[in-house]
Amino acid sequence: KSAFQVDDFNLFLQVSVLGAAAQAASLAAAWSVQSGPGLPTYNDLRGGMCAVLLVNGATFYAHSQLSQMVLTRVTAVTHSVCNSVRRPLMSIAGAIQFGNDVSLLNAFGMAMATLGTIL
Repeated sequence: KSAFQVDDFNLFLQVSVLGAAAQAASLAAAWSVQSGPGLPTYNDLRGGMCAVLLVNGATFYAHSQLSQMVLTRVTAVTHSVCNSVRRPLMSIAGAIQFGNDVSLLNAFGMAMATLGTIL
């Protein structure tokens, strides 16, 4: 029985591989039906979009793997609080990086979300 047990890392890896395969299959099915808004065309993939998609997938996998690693070391509540703080901080970083205008109401909402998780 112990020969068939899977540790946490390998279980997460297998689930990620199955998820990537399912996503690739659904993308291929969507392309075969039509190339609508939101779906990259063949010319987009030739123009560097493929590299962007690969980097996006690799960073998402790394984020999920690191999140799983943190979750094995802290309680679920601590992990949830850290994840709640991450969202407003990413909004702030995005506004700074891309120069988006942040209204007073948006700034107040981000401050409430950050302070609410800290308290």
